[in-house]
Amino acid sequence: MPLKKTSLMTLDYYRKSPKGKSVMGHLFDKLNVMYPGQWKSSFATPEEMRMWEETWAEAFERKQLSVESIKRGLNKCEDEFQKYPPSMPAFLQCCKGEVIPMAQRGFPLMLEQKLTTEQRKEGLKKLRVAKDSITIKTDDTGDGYE
Repeated sequence: MPLKKTSLMTLDYYRKSPKGKSVMGHLFDKLNVMYPGQWKSSFATPEEMRMWEETWAEAFERKQLSVESIKRGLNKCEDEFQKYPPSMPAFLQCCKGEVIPMAQRGFPLMLEQKLTTEQRKEGLKKLRVAKDSITIKTDDTGDGYE
């Protein structure tokens, strides 16, 4: 069944393709080529890849991103994210035409060792606070899923 181009983009729009790869499949391949050895290796299991696709497709649907805006995002990534792949929020900003300044991206600077000892300590403190704020809900089995 061919995709209908409508003003409202749905999850099916991003996940299904009448022939060949879906929008998400093309995006995964492009990011994998742009960041060799980094992108695909971030997904250790097929479940992690499925979760990436689901999470990003849902965000694209919420933001009503067109294929053109996704292409714009990829083009901006070439300039703005030369060493590391973008996070989902950063990619969404690139799609909108806005770019997150390097100083606000955070952790890649720590990895490149361009921070002072004090800046590193402050960054680690923020990371610990963020980690401590994460709550995992469990069901009766205690496996981490509801």
